Amino acid sequence: MQKRTLITWMGILLFLAVGCRQKTAEMTYPEALRQARTSIYKAVQEDGSLRQTELNAASSIAVELAEAEAEYWSQRLVEKNLSFPDWHERCIELEKRPVWCEGGSMEPLERNSMLYMFLDETITAMKKTYNRR
Repeated sequence: MQKRTLITWMGILLFLAVGCRQKTAEMTYPEALRQARTSIYKAVQEDGSLRQTELNAASSIAVELAEAEAEYWSQRLVEKNLSFPDWHERCIELEKRPVWCEGGSMEPLERNSMLYMFLDETITAMKKTYNRR
């Protein structure tokens, strides 16, 4: 539990730092979430200097931010009385799915990458559904 709390606080601090660097005077909450999560995920994918523990922690933060953004869009769909498949259930299934590196140091990164990609696709679909109506 302490590790998750630490990771969450690291994410919040990174989120605030990214938000403070923004030159845009106005940014909505979902835009800020998207920018923070995509910046972190891009670093996970492209920064070759990160150690495995840093990759695991950063990918976990990106997933947390993606879940927050998915929750935001999910609530907007509920407000418009629009239905959308239960993405929470699918996340639970993905968390339980075995990965090729089960039990190894890369397992968290692999699992987080799988969750992130699913959430990214889900958010895109939610936004399309929301904007159609």
